[in-house]
Amino acid sequence: MDNWNILLEHRDDGLFVATVLELPNLKTTDKTKQGAIDKIRQLLQERLAKAEIIQISLPRKSYKNRPVDNLADYREE
Repeated sequence: MDNWNILLEHRDDGLFVATVLELPNLKTTDKTKQGAIDKIRQLLQERLAKAEIIQISLPRKSYKNRPVDNLADYREE
């Protein structure tokens, strides 16, 4: 079982909004806190049933030779 972070908000209109922080476009509302939690759990399970979570690596970019760095040393006296 994986743990997911859920932002649970209580709006001024009385509804509870549950949002999966790792997937911010995955959200739902309900009249009760538990209802919002149950709905977001169901939506997340449905989404993950059709998806795969993978990790990728990217090389670190060197920032040593940025053109803007040359401007920092430039000064006319």
